[in-house]
Amino acid sequence: MPAVREIVMKLASVSVAQVFIDIIPGYAIRARSEEELSQKLKKETKKLFDYEQALLRYYLKYLKHLEKYAGKLLLKTSREWGDKEMPFVCLKCLGKLLVSVPHFNYISEIIRLVVRIATSGYKQATDICCDSLNELFRNDLSFQVSSIAVKCIATIVNQKKGNVPPALIATFLKLNIRSENKNEQKEKLMSRKRKLNKEKKMKSKQKFAKQMKKLESDLKEAEAAESLSSKLSFATETMNHVFATYFRVIKRLSTSSLLEPVLEGLAKFAHLISIEFFDDMVSALAALHLQLIDSLRCIFTVFVILSGEGVALNIDPFRFYWSMYRLLPAIVFEKLPDKRARSLSLALHTLDLMINSRRKQVPVARVAAFVKRLLALAFFFPTVETLAVLLCVRSFFIAYPKLHCMVEDTDGTSFSGSFNSTTDDPDCCGALSSSVIVETDMLSKVILTFWILYYFLSIL
Repeated sequence: MPAVREIVMKLASVSVAQVFIDIIPGYAIRARSEEELSQKLKKETKKLFDYEQALLRYYLKYLKHLEKYAGKLLLKTSREWGDKEMPFVCLKCLGKLLVSVPHFNYISEIIRLVVRIATSGYKQATDICCDSLNELFRNDLSFQVSSIAVKCIATIVNQKKGNVPPALIATFLKLNIRSENKNEQKEKLMSRKRKLNKEKKMKSKQKFAKQMKKLESDLKEAEAAESLSSKLSFATETMNHVFATYFRVIKRLSTSSLLEPVLEGLAKFAHLISIEFFDDMVSALAALHLQLIDSLRCIFTVFVILSGEGVALNIDPFRFYWSMYRLLPAIVFEKLPDKRARSLSLALHTLDLMINSRRKQVPVARVAAFVKRLLALAFFFPTVETLAVLLCVRSFFIAYPKLHCMVEDTDGTSFSGSFNSTTDDPDCCGALSSSVIVETDMLSKVILTFWILYYFLSIL
């Protein structure tokens, strides 16, 4: 009856996990010192102490049981597993404990085992581990447990020389770390409260009570945020390990599949990078030789950095404008529609950061070059993507009124400039002295035809 025994073991493992989740207290059980052990305890205190020690003892036995079976996923072949499903069942139990009781004892051991198994090479195991870590990072607002998990991931990436699944690095994206001046926000709210109290006599009782209630609610939120900022030591330690991992990948493993989650992470957490590292970071990103979508992510990351505290840096980002201008035509030649759509979406989002968000730093002639190139490429995209390109171009015309000379012939003379479409230098192609009337006229006819066809097909 081996089959029945295996089924019972699986059911028992899952059931015991749920039992422990239900009975584990909301605190970690502290080991008593020798002095405390020598003291005589009250009856109730001794009863609680005995209960806690018994709970810890049986919990440790259960964790060893889970490790015994889930650890088989680290073996080279599945022939040594025995029951093929039991390791995955036990791994799910570990993941459930990790998410449900991260405050309890032995959490470091659970994290280390889960992170190791995430690199086992079995996709199902990697998915289970990464899902659990994602949930842990998403829910952890104290960052105490997150710092342990991130340190484990950083260590294993270093030990395995980057031979880890990208999904493991991507778990960093779920970290809930933000940097805002909560003290300043709270001071503003307190100032509003003092002002409101002064105006109490001038307001009706009902109106005053309503405004005071809203203000008290806002103050509670600010105090909660202040409580979160008091845990910055864990958040700082966590981000130190995250950035150490990111920099290691960029400098040593720039051709690996880990680059995608690293660039996404840098874009998300760029506002947390210490300003003294910005220059080195931008230089390292500029030195990378990447595929199209990774190159676009790299440029996007650079401008996220430069749009925050990096705006104070003395860095000329022209090389990245040049790279973007050169890369845009390559999007058209992406064979897979989904990949082409993602590349175009990322490119348009990046252009918004590069041009609209930096309107005081970007010369109009450079913007005109991007307008000409985008309109030329718009003919090669499906209609929906063409519309996205046109909306992007429209935003440029709104942000840079001087571009109107490309569509208006105010003095009655013809456009005299010649646009050099073959050069990859957006500042030297002569785009501002040329016209876009022909392109916009042709594109408007294409879009109009599409909507007419769409209308007739929808009423059939």
